[in-house]
Amino acid sequence: MAAHSEGDTPEEAWPELEALAANLRRLRRANGWTQDEVAEATGTSQGYVSAMENNQVNPGAQMIVTMARLFEVSPGRLFDVPPPAPLRPKPDKRAPTEKRGPGRPPKSELLERTSSAVMENINNS
Repeated sequence: MAAHSEGDTPEEAWPELEALAANLRRLRRANGWTQDEVAEATGTSQGYVSAMENNQVNPGAQMIVTMARLFEVSPGRLFDVPPPAPLRPKPDKRAPTEKRGPGRPPKSELLERTSSAVMENINNS
């Protein structure tokens, strides 16, 4: 079931929200991450990540910015219709350090930085 704002009928689907869901799923998969890993990095649950990817919830601005930072894209890019191609190829699990490319930190470092930023935002609230 697609998420809708108040007053929308099921026939009035918002293509940007459908794109957001598809882009979140596509970027997560392109980076080789599980929903659990994304949930941990963003301070939410696997169920909420799944609901976002299936357009069952409308995430707030803070979550959209958090997801954009995790995937290293601009927040607006998450709403691109049709979905954008991933900015980077899925890492080869057999040789992750060789496929990372110059200057790109390991996934564990990206997850740690995003988790730290989320916790800092929570503590400063």
